[in-house]
Parts: sequence; structure tokens; C-alpha cells
Amino acid sequence: MGDISFYKHLPATIYAGNRRTGGGTAYQHDEITRTYKERIDELSTDAICGTKRTVCGLPRGALLDGGTTVVTIHEACDYIIVRLTEAGTYLNVLKLHKLLYYFQSWSLAHGRGHLFEGNFQAWVHGPVNRVVYNRFAPSKMMYSVLSLRDLREDFNVEALDRDDRAFMDAVLEVYAPLTGDQLEQMTHDEEPWIEARHGVAPNERSENVINDETMRRYYAARLN
Repeated sequence: MGDISFYKHLPATIYAGNRRTGGGTAYQHDEITRTYKERIDELSTDAICGTKRTVCGLPRGALLDGGTTVVTIHEACDYIIVRLTEAGTYLNVLKLHKLLYYFQSWSLAHGRGHLFEGNFQAWVHGPVNRVVYNRFAPSKMMYSVLSLRDLREDFNVEALDRDDRAFMDAVLEVYAPLTGDQLEQMTHDEEPWIEARHGVAPNERSENVINDETMRRYYAARLN
């Protein structure tokens, strides 16, 4: 997979603690986006910004014979688990959903199209993908820890497209140091989740789908 020095670009002042363990939840949202933009600038334009429009001869986002995108959401899940485990970084189910959400959001923002097929619902605790929730629900709760034992048996990191791995690594370098609680709060402060929760009480259950076009427009604007 290559060596990635996780988080070396992220100022320590951005994140601190975890409210479930008594720490703080300080972060600076604009600084996170700025750091992400700087990291993107260091990587290849082909990998990140969508100038390479095909993968395996298909337009990015096109469906394969099996009805799935080039990267499946389960592959993205497993990739997160592997990368954070390698880095010794805490990962629970809540955090997994938020990292997947930022994968999709920034892929749309960069004009790459959908990284994987699937949408996100505006739950109380931030964006959640129902397919991923159903995968772990039999044995996990939102704050359950994930490890290599939770990988699918047939997952193969090397089978993923190199550009897609580079893109996912760029997002993880900036967002993975944050706790699930901090990522949740970030999504609560952003337009896509707020729009999908319109008219819904703060603690009310909702399966409203977060609009992909709102995601694309909102995060693309933050790149300017």
C-alpha cells in the first residue's frame, strides 16, 4: 500500500480529546478544510481532481456488470479499517460512517463523481449509510470498536485502483485523527446534513436522505 505518514500535515490544535472519555472536542473547521486543500495540492491531479476520467476503461461512477461502482462501499469500509488499524488510530462504527461520508463528499466536490454507490441518511448522530449500518448492526453498536477481525474475508487492498487509494488516503490523513464525536459535530454544522434535517426535531429519528448535489456544491465551494 505504500508508506503514508498519517496526520503529519494536521495541526495539533485542530483536535483534542473525546467527550465520551472526558476530553474536549475542540477543532477548527476552516483550518481542517485548509489543511485538506494543502494536502490535495501535494498529490497528483489525476488521482484527486478527476482529470483521469476512467477506471478500467469505464467512466468514473459507471456501473459494472454486477451493478456496483468501481469501488464498493464495503471496500471503502474495509480500506478505512485497514488503514486506521495500521496507524494505531481508534475507530468505531460512528467514526466509520463519517469518514465514508467525507470520502463521498470530497469525491463529488472534486468532480470525480461518486466514489461508491449509496447515499447517506441524516440521522441524529450525523450521516449514516444504511447498507453499512446493516452490515455491522448484528454485532456492533455505534460506539463499538472496529478491528481487522471485522474485515470481509475476501477483501484485497491491492485490488483497489491506485488513484482511488491515493484519494482515500488524502481524506484520511486529515479527518482520521478526529474522534467520531468531533466528526459528528462537524457534519451537524454543515449545510447538507442541516438541509436534510429541516423540520426534524434535534433528537427525532429521521431517514431523510442527504442530497448528493448539495454535498457536491457545498464542499466544492470550500475548495475555493
